[in-house]
Amino acid sequence: STQSTGVKDFCGHGIGDEFHEEPQVVHYKNKDRRVLKEGMCFTIEPMINAGKFGCSVDAQDDWTVYTGDGKNSAQWEHTIVVTKEGCEVLTLRSDDTIP
Repeated sequence: STQSTGVKDFCGHGIGDEFHEEPQVVHYKNKDRRVLKEGMCFTIEPMINAGKFGCSVDAQDDWTVYTGDGKNSAQWEHTIVVTKEGCEVLTLRSDDTIP
């Protein structure tokens, strides 16, 4: 059987004075009960593996990620800002829609 898994080794993050800052935004069920407040800006960056969730970072470039079992993986990212009305996806392309 084919099973995909979510990677827990990486997460989204806050964006502010520094590019990678708190809060960390995980992409799996957890007990974080953080309240999102107007003005918060963060990324969501889920990574889904075609096989097992394990992965490693390339020792030479410290950036490229490989799955532990050599199967394919997909990762995408959006940047979101919390507004008075809800949220705005800052990286939404003109041909994308939010259901």
